[in-house]
Amino acid sequence: VVLAAHRLARHGRVSGRGAVVAHEQWPRLRARFPSAVAEGEPRQVASVAWALANLRARDGEVLDLISERCQRRDADGPGEWDAMSLSLVLQSFATLLVKDVGLASSVAGQVQRELSASWAPADVSRIAWACARLAYRDDAFFRDASCKSLARLGEMTPSVLTQSVWAFATAAPASVTSHFFPKAAEAMMEGDALSEHSPAHLAMVVWSFASVLFRPVPLLEAIGDIVPTKGDRMNSQDITMVAWSYATLLAPQRRIFGFLAETARQRLPNFNAQDLANTAWAFATAGEQAPDMLDALAEEVCSRPGDFNCQHVAMLIWAYTTMRHRHDRLFGVIGDLARVDQSSWHSSKLFAYALAGLPKMNAELGSRASTRRVAAQLVEALRQRARDGGGEPDDAHTVHDAAWPWLHGGGEVIEGWSEVDRLVEESRARLMAALWAAPLEAVLAIEWWVYDEPTVRAYQCSLQALGLRGLGSVHTWRLLHDLGAGRAAADELASSAAVAREAAGAKARGAEGQGQDAGRGERANWCFWRGRIEVEGPGGETGVLEEPGRLQSSTVAGYREDNGGLV
Repeated sequence: VVLAAHRLARHGRVSGRGAVVAHEQWPRLRARFPSAVAEGEPRQVASVAWALANLRARDGEVLDLISERCQRRDADGPGEWDAMSLSLVLQSFATLLVKDVGLASSVAGQVQRELSASWAPADVSRIAWACARLAYRDDAFFRDASCKSLARLGEMTPSVLTQSVWAFATAAPASVTSHFFPKAAEAMMEGDALSEHSPAHLAMVVWSFASVLFRPVPLLEAIGDIVPTKGDRMNSQDITMVAWSYATLLAPQRRIFGFLAETARQRLPNFNAQDLANTAWAFATAGEQAPDMLDALAEEVCSRPGDFNCQHVAMLIWAYTTMRHRHDRLFGVIGDLARVDQSSWHSSKLFAYALAGLPKMNAELGSRASTRRVAAQLVEALRQRARDGGGEPDDAHTVHDAAWPWLHGGGEVIEGWSEVDRLVEESRARLMAALWAAPLEAVLAIEWWVYDEPTVRAYQCSLQALGLRGLGSVHTWRLLHDLGAGRAAADELASSAAVAREAAGAKARGAEGQGQDAGRGERANWCFWRGRIEVEGPGGETGVLEEPGRLQSSTVAGYREDNGGLV
């Protein structure tokens, strides 16, 4: 019976699982499973579980019997419950997404009671993968699994190592990933180890690292170099995962994006909606321009608009507006599809950033009416968020900047706009009142050419404690204007900025022209500014402080709030 089940499961992988279970002889074979589970040796019980998992046959009665037998592990029964039997049973339950807490606890406890000599890396990896897939979080087990895996790291195949890395990233505590990942990264760099990893392995590893913001730069450089040699074996998910990971980690290795763009362009019909949205998001986040790929991706989206949900649409329009890549057909399709999901403020903010960026491209979401409709939905989402007592200090500013360009020229004023305006005015008033608080006065008094991190951090914390965060472009300008700031001549300032940027780039490249800018490099947000402050003293004399021109990027603060302090 067990042998027949095993062979049918293998056959089902080729001919189709449904065909096996639907066959007229399947019920006769299945009827003998309970006795096989009750009387068979542990390896045979595990084989029945494995067969059901491979055939995707969620047979509750048989699975309950397997779980009971495995947890009981009666000493007087036939055979011995070894590591492989236990790991295969739990892996099979996880494959079927059958969460049996008693079984998971029993097997994880057995791992912790025994030494690493009894547990091969593949068996530990299967159990860790099963616990992660079933969202069974047992910190003690994962700490023990990490130690057992490191003790036999040299024996781990690429498949086993990848499975372990994914499991630890998904369900293990931070202490485990910080313990295991650096050693795993070193092991992958030894000799020709990387050449043995398939594109799927490499994609899963870098995705796992990115999901916990672990940034092994030498390994990312090496993977970025080797992935193009394996490009013929990359599928849509591999491409998307690698792009997302390198963007999330702000990886200095950026050559890989050129390869990913061309490979993705050739295979876009094979991408699902999530892959298309994630790929666009990744290139926008990385600041990597790929016009041909973006045009092809936009056309692919337009060819099947029914595949995309609210989150996908928000990610797409944010990506294209962030990269200033105008594609009118895509914008028109998105205008028809766009609906602000009030249950997801994250996707709402993506829409908000996109709407704020559209005027800079002289673009709309198909029409002004469609764009105003999305703006009105954003305003209502903010109002609902405020009524529910949630939200963050900069929510009102974000929506204000998004809706502001679309207030007029399309009918009546957007309902609820006055409430948004009031929230912004209140925040600006709090900031003006806070300017005389001690932490802010300390910042205003420091010498700006000496970066005083503790003082700046105190300033940031003080603002956030007052319920103030980013003010948004319109409101920042109003604040600066109230403080006496004025606009410089745009052409003159742009020319000075270009000279400063070129000088900074030449310094970063070095004598041989091979280096890269620090931090986000070419993907950083750059700002060139100059200023002159005149203050009348007690005796009538005029004091002058002048900054003739300074170039700064988003790496100037030494960290990025949204990327775990990586830059």
